[in-house]
Amino acid sequence: MGALFDAIRGSISPHIDQPKVYYKLKRLKSKFDHAVPSAVVSRHEQRLRDLCKKVWGANFDLAPDAPEDEEDEEDEEERGRGTVPDAAAMLPVATEVLDAYWKTDGPALSGVSLEKGLSKLATEDARWIEAKWRRQLDAEVHSQIKRHDLAKEVYGLLLEAIKGLGP
Repeated sequence: MGALFDAIRGSISPHIDQPKVYYKLKRLKSKFDHAVPSAVVSRHEQRLRDLCKKVWGANFDLAPDAPEDEEDEEDEEERGRGTVPDAAAMLPVATEVLDAYWKTDGPALSGVSLEKGLSKLATEDARWIEAKWRRQLDAEVHSQIKRHDLAKEVYGLLLEAIKGLGP
């Protein structure tokens, strides 16, 4: 697994570590080992099935004349009822901030998976949450900048006072 992760490390987000990649691959393998292929799948789903077939050699073929259901998928996304496919990728800020919160308040939230919960959000809700967290973090950074500027002024005044004391 380490060699695979080293090979793909440059093409994935920096916040994704080896255990996350391993977990994702494990979930994909389980999904395609146990899921019954339906006749209606998106292009993305079909590509995943083809890749799984290459990697694990299982039979994930669909009927050759299976129609692609792009219109239903687009309608669902327009209504905002779709789910976030990979919460960590689509919601990096919210995932990172809430992950830290999850770790500190873990006992109260035992048995609940942050990524699973975030992936169940509607796409529009997920975007709204991500934008709100980004604004919050931006406000915190600006507050820290003001705090540092104030500290710089105070240190400047202290230096002047010390110089004024003389030798």
